[in-house]
Amino acid sequence: MVPYKELKDAVRDLKNLHGQQALTLEEKYAVLSKRDAIVRKCRPATLDLRAAEPMVGLCKSMCPEKERYERQLRKCFSFYESLAAHEEGNNSKAADARLMIKEFVRSAAGTEEPLPYEIRSMEALKRTMEHILSFVIAKEPTEDALLARWYNFISSSIKMIRRDIMQQPNACQDVAVHLLEMSVRFFIYSSYRLSLLPDHLFDKELNSENIRMCLLAIEKLTDNGANSSNRAEFGSYAILLDLDSMSIQRVLRKYKKSWKSPDLMFAVNLWIAFRNCDYLRYFRMIKKKATFLQACLAHRHVLTMRTRTLAILRKAHWNYFSQIPMKTLSTWLGFEEANSTASFCAKFGIASDRPNSKVVPSPSTFTLPPSLLEVLVNSKRGNESAEKIVRGTCTCNGAAFLTLPESSFDENGRYNRDPVCSYFIEHWTKLLDSHKPDLKIADIKFVGSYVGF
Repeated sequence: MVPYKELKDAVRDLKNLHGQQALTLEEKYAVLSKRDAIVRKCRPATLDLRAAEPMVGLCKSMCPEKERYERQLRKCFSFYESLAAHEEGNNSKAADARLMIKEFVRSAAGTEEPLPYEIRSMEALKRTMEHILSFVIAKEPTEDALLARWYNFISSSIKMIRRDIMQQPNACQDVAVHLLEMSVRFFIYSSYRLSLLPDHLFDKELNSENIRMCLLAIEKLTDNGANSSNRAEFGSYAILLDLDSMSIQRVLRKYKKSWKSPDLMFAVNLWIAFRNCDYLRYFRMIKKKATFLQACLAHRHVLTMRTRTLAILRKAHWNYFSQIPMKTLSTWLGFEEANSTASFCAKFGIASDRPNSKVVPSPSTFTLPPSLLEVLVNSKRGNESAEKIVRGTCTCNGAAFLTLPESSFDENGRYNRDPVCSYFIEHWTKLLDSHKPDLKIADIKFVGSYVGF
C-alpha cells in the first residue's frame, strides 16, 4: 500500500527529473540513480506470495544502462568489453558500450531486489548468448593467462544469464533451457580445456559447482513444463559429474523416461565400472563410446582410477611387476602412448629402464601426480571449435552483430528517452486520478511492457 501523497510526490519528482541535461557519465549515472530511488520508494511490499506478480525481465540490452555508466566510471570492465576487443590497436582501457554484458555480482544480505528493467528479457538473453558464442568463445586463446581471462569473462556472463533466467522462471521456459544447456556444455568443456592451469588461474571445484547449478536449473524448468530434446544427454552429464557418488538413484528417477537411451546407459555403466574399479572396462568405454563432452567429464576421475589401478597392480603382481610390458600397462591405465605411461609411473617412483620396455618398481611413497594431457580425449574432439561444441546439435547460428544499446538521453544529453520514466509517470498519474486523496493505493504494478524499452 502506498499513501496518495507519497505517490503524488513521486510523480512530481519524476517529472522534474525528465528533461534534465546530463553530459558526462557521472551526470547520467546520477540521473538514473535518482530515478531508481523514486521508483523503489513506491515499490509495493506484500507478504502474500500468491498475490505477487510474476517477474518479467524488461531490459532489452545485454547490459542495463545504469550499470554500463557505473562500470565505465569505475573502469571495471573486461578486455572483451573494451574497444581493443573488436579491433586490434584500439584502446583496451576504454569500454565499448556495444560489447558490455551484465556483470555477475554475488548476492549479499541486504541487497535490494532488482527492478524489472534491471533484468534482461529472454530475447536480450538470447542475443547475449549469441554474442558470447560468436565474439568471445569463437576467439579462444592459447596462452594460459589469456585463456584464464577468456574463461573468467564467459563464466561471469553465463552465471548472470542463469540468474536472470531464474528470476523470471515463467518466461519462455524452452528458450531458457536451451541457454542453460549451452552453459553446461561450456563449463564441461572448460573443465578439461583448462585442467592443466594452476589453481590460481582456474578453480576446478568452482567450475564443477557451475555445472551442477546449471543442471539443477534445467531440472527445475523441465519439472515446471519446459521442453527439451536433450534430457538424456544432460542426464548423463549429471551422473558423470559425480561419478564418485555412492548412489545415482536420484538422477535416474529424474530422468526415468530416458534412462534406456544410449547416453544414460553409457553413464550408468561407466559409474558401475568406476565403483567396481573395473579399469579395463572403464577406459575401454571412454575410448569407444564416450562423446567428447562425456570424455571431458570422465577425465575428471581418470587420475583417481589410474591411481587405484596402479596400487592394485603393484599389490597383486609385485613378484613379476617388472615383467609387464609397457604396452600392456598402457592399455590397463588407459594411455595411448607408452611414453605417457612411463611419465605417469615415474611420478609414483616407478622407473623405466627403457622407454618401450619393462617397468621396474621401486619402493617409494605414492604421491598424486598432476593430470596429463589426454590424447584420448583430444582425439574425440576432432576439428570442432569451442563454439560448435557449446552450441551442441543446434546447427543454425543466430544473428550476431554489434549495435549501440538504447540510451535514455538524446544527442544533447537531455533525459527524455527513458521509457521507464514515461511509463511510471503515465501509470501513476492515472492511479492518482482514480483514487481519493485520503486513501492508500495498492494497484502499483511492476509488470507489463514498456513501449520502446
